[in-house]
Amino acid sequence: MSNFVNKAITTNLNDLKSSHLYRSLVCEFIGTFILIFMGCFSIITWNRSEPPSLVAIALCFGIIIAILATAFGGISGCHINPAVSLGFLVTRRISLIRFLLYAIVQAAAAIAGAKLLYELTPEGPRRELQVVVMPLPGISDSNAAFVEFFLTFLLMFTVYACIDGGKPVAHGTAPFIIGLSVTTGVFSAGLYSGGCMNPIRALGPAVVQNYWRHHWVYWVGPMMGAVVAALLYDLLFDTAASLRKLKLFFTSLDYDANSFYVKPREKIDASDLEKLRS
Repeated sequence: MSNFVNKAITTNLNDLKSSHLYRSLVCEFIGTFILIFMGCFSIITWNRSEPPSLVAIALCFGIIIAILATAFGGISGCHINPAVSLGFLVTRRISLIRFLLYAIVQAAAAIAGAKLLYELTPEGPRRELQVVVMPLPGISDSNAAFVEFFLTFLLMFTVYACIDGGKPVAHGTAPFIIGLSVTTGVFSAGLYSGGCMNPIRALGPAVVQNYWRHHWVYWVGPMMGAVVAALLYDLLFDTAASLRKLKLFFTSLDYDANSFYVKPREKIDASDLEKLRS
């Protein structure tokens, strides 16, 4: 146990000393700020006779995610979502300190983005500002939380499929595919639970407008969905999934998920592949 604690402390300290961490934090702040500001911008009713359509909202959020993933994915991973960051933490792909700092920066950026949007909104539309996510009337919080669990499960499963080291063909289209999963979630449940899939999407507007009803739904559902999806894909459905990987995940202090992949273009025969999986 002491070895595990010492290893964890060393890993976190090394991460704190890395300049890459701080570049990543800047990316997470900028990305989250843009997501909340521009995404919620598409929800505002500027003209009562022409309220925003679900199609426009879904496409806006999905396209923003695709753009940001292209811009920042190679640096911070472009999580811009504490549920995604939690999934990476429980699968031992990021350190605890990175997760905590990511979550803090994401929350701060979400509040800042929502606040700027609020201040830029004229008095008329501001009185009817409806960017706080909530279930449709008649939908129970528990049902909404389950739907958010499922939507975020799909999003996280898609993310892990896109970063699967055994599927290099998918890497170039990863931002587009992840953006589509967000658009699909908003399309399918935007008029039910809100199609949030991101706790800080709910947090930013809630802080600015001081509205906290149903708020727990958008933390519990997405966080649980992301954790379950990340563990299932990483340990069972990943192209490198094996009994050896599963065992090392729970027992090895030096576990590295990426070390199980065959190097690109490396040719191996069936017997070698079987050895890797045994």
